[in-house]
Amino acid sequence: MPKINSNKLPRLLGGATAIALLLSACSTVSTLDLEPGDCINLPDDTNVATGIELASVSQVSCSSEHEAQVYASVELDGEEMPSPEELQQRAIEFCEPAFEEFVGVPLARSSLDAFPLMPTKEGWERAGDRTLLCVAFSASPVTDTFKNSKL
Repeated sequence: MPKINSNKLPRLLGGATAIALLLSACSTVSTLDLEPGDCINLPDDTNVATGIELASVSQVSCSSEHEAQVYASVELDGEEMPSPEELQQRAIEFCEPAFEEFVGVPLARSSLDAFPLMPTKEGWERAGDRTLLCVAFSASPVTDTFKNSKL
């Protein structure tokens, strides 16, 4: 069996439909290496209504101008990958309460939006990627963390 380069495996970012970030900025990292607290930027042409895959992102300091921040993560159980609908439901159940804990206000009252960054089928099967990440997004760039920002 060939060796898997897990740094090249993509993830999906899902809202109502699966979507992913295609980012640019300072430090390029594998999406498999993202952790809560990491600040990132979305490209100008990101379309949240379509699904695209992402293998790496550019990470910036939270004190630099950015639009998005990973705010929570959870490892998903099971050998078989959940359906897209099941992944979306798990993301809602996990990411919505985690948003309020991180940002300080409920998502429904926030000026921010949030999306789950989910494993792809290829990442699940070939690299054992089981991590669901929650990403907060601001329509306008900010220069501080979203943590306790009450935005």
